[in-house]
Amino acid sequence: MESMDKSRWYTLQVMSGQERRVKDYLLNRRQQDLANGVDNGLVEVLVPTTRVLERKNGKTYEREQKCYPGYVFVRAVLFDDTGRIIPEHWLGIKETKGVINFMGGEHPMALSDEEVQGLMQVEEEKDKPRVENVWKVGETVIIREGVFEGSEGTIEEVDDDRKRLKLSVVMFGRSTPCELDFWQVDRPQ
Repeated sequence: MESMDKSRWYTLQVMSGQERRVKDYLLNRRQQDLANGVDNGLVEVLVPTTRVLERKNGKTYEREQKCYPGYVFVRAVLFDDTGRIIPEHWLGIKETKGVINFMGGEHPMALSDEEVQGLMQVEEEKDKPRVENVWKVGETVIIREGVFEGSEGTIEEVDDDRKRLKLSVVMFGRSTPCELDFWQVDRPQ
């Protein structure tokens, strides 16, 4: 596995919406090449995604969202020991349908260690659903869960980090503060 030591992470700019297709094609081609005893330099392909929770019409939906739309990350051996590009490896990836180019064009720029760490962190956290923030201070919402279920509240504060809202709910003619998760409220219909 000598080529593994020389591999670096690179960024591919791809046509929007083609990220998954490019990844699948590259991985399939790598598998076919390896089965035929050919090393095409490709080691790994990554399309970082995250799960997002949205609340619509009183129901919570989960969807997958690309973290970097229009980009695919590849770990590959693109340069030989002398620092020259290996044309077969570079062209094999660059000429994949849906790929626009490497970042850096004819001289692909490898990602720094910090950038790779950031990518890997995003990849590790992809199974933790993220709640989409669609709330604004001053907006009126209907509480769908909890002690104040069915009541209207006015958003006083939005905490994006904790995915929580501070609301003011009028109970018995007095304003009562409460704190709820994003997904526990909905817009009035």
